[in-house]
Amino acid sequence: MLNLVNKVIFSTSREPSLRVRSFLKDIISLAPWLVKVNRGKLTFKDLVDITISEKSTTFVIIGEKNGNPSIMRIYDVSDYLIKNAVLHAYTLFIKGVTLAREANRPSSPGYVDDAIIEGSLPPDEEHRNLTFALIKMFGSSIIPNAESSNVLKIQIKGYPNSGWMLNFKKSGSNEYVGPRIFIGKVKKVGEYMSVSESESDGKEGGN
Repeated sequence: MLNLVNKVIFSTSREPSLRVRSFLKDIISLAPWLVKVNRGKLTFKDLVDITISEKSTTFVIIGEKNGNPSIMRIYDVSDYLIKNAVLHAYTLFIKGVTLAREANRPSSPGYVDDAIIEGSLPPDEEHRNLTFALIKMFGSSIIPNAESSNVLKIQIKGYPNSGWMLNFKKSGSNEYVGPRIFIGKVKKVGEYMSVSESESDGKEGGN
C-alpha cells in the first residue's frame, strides 16, 4: 500500500552532536514519510528548497544545548512561492530524551502508513498547541484514516506544571518503540520570516 501521509523533512543545526544525530535517526525510524536531511553546509534556504522538491510542506530543525536535543522548530513552506517567506509554525522545547537503545526499545515499529494522536483534543491551550504541533510534525491526525490498519500511535502524558511525555506504539501492540521525549514547553509562533532572517545558525538559538 502507498503511504497515505505527506513527507515531513527533518534536519539539525550545523555540526550536530552524536546524541542529536542518534535522536534524529530514532525520529525518522518511526515512519517512512519522515525524511532525514543531513545538514552539513546546507543553508536554511537549501532546506526550504529540499522540502519543496520533496513535495512536502513541513520541515523540522532539531537544535541542541550541551550536546543534547533541546528544541524543535517546525516550519511550513506552503506559501513560500507566493510570499517568499516561510511560516515558523511552532517551537517545542525539549527537557530531555531517552533514545530507543537507552530504553531497550525497537527503533522502528515496522511498516506503518498512518499516524494518530491518541485521545481527544484537550481543553488546555498549551496542550492543544502541542497536539497541533505534533500533527504537523508527524503528518498525523486525531481520527485515524479508515483505510489504515498499520498505524503509529503517539501518546501524550501530561505532568502538571512540568510538561508532557511523548511515547510511540504501533496499533495492535503494547510494545513501545522509538525514543521517549519530554517536552517542557510549546510555543505557537505563527510568524512568517524571510529566508535571509533565518541564516544565523547557533547550536540552540539559530537554525
